[in-house]
Amino acid sequence: DFISVREAGTANRIGEFIENEYQTVLDPTLLLDKELWMKMAGDKALVNGDYILLYTPWYDEKTFSVAARLAEKMKLKVVVTQMYDGNVNHWLYKSDYKPYLATGPIEFLNLCKYATCIIGNSFHLAVFSVMLNKSFYIVNGMSDSRVSNLLRMTGLENRSVNEDESFTAINWDIDFVTAH
Repeated sequence: DFISVREAGTANRIGEFIENEYQTVLDPTLLLDKELWMKMAGDKALVNGDYILLYTPWYDEKTFSVAARLAEKMKLKVVVTQMYDGNVNHWLYKSDYKPYLATGPIEFLNLCKYATCIIGNSFHLAVFSVMLNKSFYIVNGMSDSRVSNLLRMTGLENRSVNEDESFTAINWDIDFVTAH
């Protein structure tokens, strides 16, 4: 009788096939406030020192390359949370990457909370970056319908970078008041 979806792109696609009314609703992660997420993240950092958190739900060489350029520019290590199979584990052996592989939801929140900067290509990475007021970049974010919808709603379209980003100037200026 009722249909709800989490983003406008899906709503448009459903509208092509169904004449019933449907509603776009918030992703459930956005229903809790910042204080609760901060509390769940904990009071002590899991990783010591300054770092860039790199998160992507799948291995993407372009995203890792962008993160490496950002790390070089910022002179920081990159903390990664995923282990990949096949021949793509070569990044684990690079000195500028630090694997933190025992990562569930709480550890993910902690790594986000204490990161100096966050980079990746995940909708939820973008959500928690905004929620926790963290400087972030989403690689090719405007080409992902869920991420682009979030970035447009929050006025943070400039947090999407392309895979050729050189980071000649790092943009720390984020208006989180408007985003929230």
